[in-house]
Amino acid sequence: MKSFEGKTRARSENEYGLTAIFFVFMFVLGMFCIVFEPGFGSRIYGAAELFFDLILLTVFLMVVGRLSKGLASFLRISLYVILYAVAIIDVACYVRLQSPITPIWVEATMLTNNQEATEAFMSFVTPDLFFSKVGIVLLLLVLNIVAVCKRKKVDNAINILHHALPSKIRIISLCVIGVLLVADGALLWEEKEYFIYKTLLQYDELKVQERKDLTPKARNYIPVYRLAYSLSEYSLMQSARKGLWNSADKVVVDSCSFSSPHIVLIVGESCNRSHSSLYGYDKPTAPFQQQMAEKGELVRFNNVVSSWNVTAESFQYMFSLYGAGDPGRWYEYPLITQFLKKAGYDNLFLSNQYVLAKANSISEYKEDVFVNSRRISETQFNRRNSERHEFDEGLIDDYDMLFNPESEHTFTIVHFQGLHFEFIDRYPESRTVFTESDYSRPDLNDEKKGVLAAYDNAMRYNDSVISSVIDRLRDSECIAIFVPDHGERIFDNCTEWGRSLTWDSNDIRQQFEIPFWIWASAEYKERHPDVWTRVESAADRKFMTDNLPHLILDLAGISTPYYKSQNDLLSPDYNEERPRILRDERDYDEICDL
Repeated sequence: MKSFEGKTRARSENEYGLTAIFFVFMFVLGMFCIVFEPGFGSRIYGAAELFFDLILLTVFLMVVGRLSKGLASFLRISLYVILYAVAIIDVACYVRLQSPITPIWVEATMLTNNQEATEAFMSFVTPDLFFSKVGIVLLLLVLNIVAVCKRKKVDNAINILHHALPSKIRIISLCVIGVLLVADGALLWEEKEYFIYKTLLQYDELKVQERKDLTPKARNYIPVYRLAYSLSEYSLMQSARKGLWNSADKVVVDSCSFSSPHIVLIVGESCNRSHSSLYGYDKPTAPFQQQMAEKGELVRFNNVVSSWNVTAESFQYMFSLYGAGDPGRWYEYPLITQFLKKAGYDNLFLSNQYVLAKANSISEYKEDVFVNSRRISETQFNRRNSERHEFDEGLIDDYDMLFNPESEHTFTIVHFQGLHFEFIDRYPESRTVFTESDYSRPDLNDEKKGVLAAYDNAMRYNDSVISSVIDRLRDSECIAIFVPDHGERIFDNCTEWGRSLTWDSNDIRQQFEIPFWIWASAEYKERHPDVWTRVESAADRKFMTDNLPHLILDLAGISTPYYKSQNDLLSPDYNEERPRILRDERDYDEICDL
């Protein structure tokens, strides 16, 4: 009996030693990643969450060890392999690419063939990599292996400590650890809720916030969490990609009159309507658009909002026949570009954000699968540009090179980088018009005035690029629509800037109220006076950009079961009372009391 008890005690002590080694080295590894891979929130919260996670994990390993030493060893070794491997890859990405593991890298890995993987590995893994932060992780791994091999010394140290401490001290220590663990768990509960909603249940950010207003302070704080998040996001991208491919088969075009032979959609970025002089802003940020309006070439729409305040979701709703409140998901509906291409339009997509450079390339913008998947792109576009430019005027050269003047019917999308942060990078320094001294805002410091001036300069520069686009359309039978993806919070009636998730009416106005106008060439207006009359009559109608496809179907003269006249801004059947649901959550008109 004593022999059995001795073996059991020895086995338990052995497991305690191995588990203690596991805890110490995994805590050091985690802290290394928290300290030397910044950008994931509070390091203090990260350290607290690391302690909490490891305590629970080591307790679990000890319990398993009492039941099965072999199973505990298997689990421990598996965890070592996973955690070290992921940490080495994550740190290497940081060293080589200044970015940790992200959904983009996961997708790139999935798309890479054996040859590309080998070439990438050879260029990635060079001797200098081992003298960087990666080398420190590898050194820690070696020390970890040595400690495991010398575990008898650890067991002896634990045994000596165990017998040296009075039983009361041991009990008090366990109670203190228990209290710390409970307090730590309470402090970090929102972190765990966020991880469950976002990564395990795969809710999008807005659905998470709809469930509960969560503000995690250390999201994805260590590499293994970043990998889990990236795999979850990649899974969502794959679902959307499959849905979009299936929805392409749903495109039905009964007939097309090509009533507008040439249609151009100019998509801005982050345009706050209140900062456009076309809408009365006191700085001349849109002089060209003002001139067109004064000449009667342009009709300004006064009550248009975007459906989202982020580019990805705004684009998805703007191009899909899905409208806010419709059943299903946006990618289960065909895209407006697919209807136009199937009808016979020559579709050209020029973007200073989303490009495809080669067969297996991916976009840096993971959410926009409908433009960064080559297979789906081919169902929508005949041609598209392959390079981004420092400034948006580079798209003009792309237009001159890629537009086919021989095409009888064309649909062209020109998508700007626009006013995307950082604003000062959106225009050449030589095009600076506004400076901090132009703003009489005692509530703003010089730094914020500089941000405001940069935003207005970007708006004015964008106006000049729009001028270049329109100049190329004047001699054709063309109608053009200008619509930004969303607005931007930029110090209007406040001292804050940047997008937010609040439902404050002032924040909502800045982020969702957008400039929207329709321009037509002289030839177009002469040949289609009825259309232009409808355009002018609709200028004050309430509209949200998720219904843009129905307007385009009308202009093109496409007959399809998907067209809904009540969603068409220019139709006499248009339903102006339809709720404009922002972010799939709340009615804009109720928030802003319009």
